[in-house]
Amino acid sequence: MKMPRIPSVIKKVAIGVGAASLAGMAVGIIAPQFSGIARPIAALAAGGIPGVAGELLINQGLLGNITGMLGGGGGMNEQRLASGL
Repeated sequence: MKMPRIPSVIKKVAIGVGAASLAGMAVGIIAPQFSGIARPIAALAAGGIPGVAGELLINQGLLGNITGMLGGGGGMNEQRLASGL
């Protein structure tokens, strides 16, 4: 049985997210203050625009911010209520 082909955009996203993870870990050891800058740059270098988009959505928390605005995530009020404030 023949395996289905994975679209090239998904491959670029996976390569970009992987490169961003490796760059973030390597830069985090040497200069942790630049880790947030190195991740998108590495994703752009390895995966192009789809790699940066995937890295920003998955690792930088943009997906959580979007779902939080739509009521799908725990917002600030739930955190305050849980901590007793």
